[in-house]
Parts: sequence; structure tokens; C-alpha cells
Amino acid sequence: MSIRLSFLSYLFLNCLVGGLSCNAEPASLNSFAIEWKVTKNRVPPSVWIYKVVPVNFSPKTISNWMTLGSFTQADKKEIHKLASPETRDALFFANADESRYLGIAPHLGWITYHDQSAIAETGKYPQGIPTEEEALNRAVKYLSLLGIDRRDLAVKNNGDLRIYREKGGRGWMDKAKNTNVYETITRGVDFIRRVDGIDFDGIGIRQGICFTFGDYGKITELELNWKGMERLECHQTLTREQMIDAIRKGRAKFTPAPGSPIEKLVVMDVVPFYRGGSDQEDVKFIEPYARITASVAYDTTNTVVNIETSILGSKQ
Repeated sequence: MSIRLSFLSYLFLNCLVGGLSCNAEPASLNSFAIEWKVTKNRVPPSVWIYKVVPVNFSPKTISNWMTLGSFTQADKKEIHKLASPETRDALFFANADESRYLGIAPHLGWITYHDQSAIAETGKYPQGIPTEEEALNRAVKYLSLLGIDRRDLAVKNNGDLRIYREKGGRGWMDKAKNTNVYETITRGVDFIRRVDGIDFDGIGIRQGICFTFGDYGKITELELNWKGMERLECHQTLTREQMIDAIRKGRAKFTPAPGSPIEKLVVMDVVPFYRGGSDQEDVKFIEPYARITASVAYDTTNTVVNIETSILGSKQ
């Protein structure tokens, strides 16, 4: 199957996939004490539910992405005859053998770029792979060029961007030297999106942008998941007492250790997140939730768990 048809199949499947599910089960916890020892309140007094809408990528942004891959209108491929109605605004550009391509899907808020030539061929040593710091600096320089405002990215407490680093490697036999070789062939940097001061959960591709650099610092993979968002409803957030009640009445989700009675649960931290869904999910709405870090005391041991619960209170 050609890269172009794979791109279309991917878009079609995106339109069939529903919302995100959670593997953890609700737990009703009425028989033991729940203590609240949160030292810093991270939950705002109110939050928004957003409706997902198509993204209006500006002509300048699209032009910059095309320039990144050295594409012109002559490289544009026809895909509309095969596309579903929801994805007929998608664009696809590629070189002759489709080893370098750019896919843009405004309906999903998704852009993907790939350049196979930026990765050293098997049997050849990689050249000029950037260091972690060089990869970060390169990625930051690309952000505004690709339509990303730094203020819309997650930051740490000290104000630095909150990032995830990736490293790709491979092993092979160097027959000339008769030795096994393992080498780094790519370095990546993932940025997480933030809305209303609340981060999205997961790594960048769940809402954010991911860079992968290969030989001489060239971009080999670049993926943007940046859904269009329109404010729908504003809600007050749950109070401490309401969150404890949600845990007790089974509206929160986590998995206790099987067969071990819980003696006490101590809430240590509560962090709000938006659950954006991956590029493989055609999410209709984006809602916030709370990730509660708690220490659970069993009869013979203690463990730390993450508990997920809604933070949506009454509608304003």
C-alpha cells in the first residue's frame, strides 16, 4: 500500500474511533478513613468544557510546513476521491517515491511529516546526531514557525518547558570491523499542550507536538496533534469534600490491590488535566479531570496510587 493510501486509511479510521476509555474500575470506599494532606491547591475555581472543531490552519502555517519539507504545489497529491466527507479538506504532499511526505488534516487538528533520508541507512554510521540540548534548541526554534505559541505549552514550576525526550537506536554487524554496533540514530523532543493554565495528559502526541531529528540534525519525524477547541460550558470545580465523596461513592477510578483490605487512604496531591485523546481518536468534546496521588495503607503494606475523578461541579 502506498504512503498516500495509508494516510487516507488512517484518516478514515480516525473518524470511526470513539472517545477515550479508562482501564481502571470505579471503587466504592466507605469502610475506612480518607485524609486530605494536599499542601498546594492546583485546582482552579472554575474550568471549561470544550467542543472540538476543525482547525483553521493559516496559509502562512501551511506554507511554512511545506517549506520545511521543500514541497511545492507540484508535489500535492490528489486524495479527495477516496477521502470520507469529514476529511476531504486534508492535504497530502510527497516526493516521487514518497520517502518524504507531509499530511495535513484540519478536521482532526493533525499534521504529520516524515523524511526517510534523515535516518542513516542500515549498515552506515549515523552522522551529526544532535545532543539532547541541541535537539531541544532546534525544536524550540521551529515552534513559532510551525504556528505554535510557546504560551500554549506546558511548563514546569520553574517556568521551563515541560518536555519528554526520546532516543532511537539500532544494532547491526559491521562486517568491515567484525564487530556488533549499537548506535543512536535519532533524538526526539515532545512538547505538551496547555489550555487555561491546565496541561493535557500524556506525552505530546496526545495534544502537542513531537520532533525527531536524525543525521546532521535534520527532521525525520514531526507530528502535531492540536485539535480545534471552542468553549462550550463553564463549571465550578469540586471542593475537597466533594472529591472525597466521589472516591467514597465509586465515581473515582483506580485499582486497589486485590484481596487486601484498605485501612486508610491519604490524598497527597491533586492535579487537573485535560484529556485530549490521541491523533487516532475523533474526540467530540474535551473535558478536564483530576489526577489524585494518594497513599493507600493496607493491613501489611503501603503503596502510592493514582486516582482519576471528574472535577466538574455545577454549571455556571
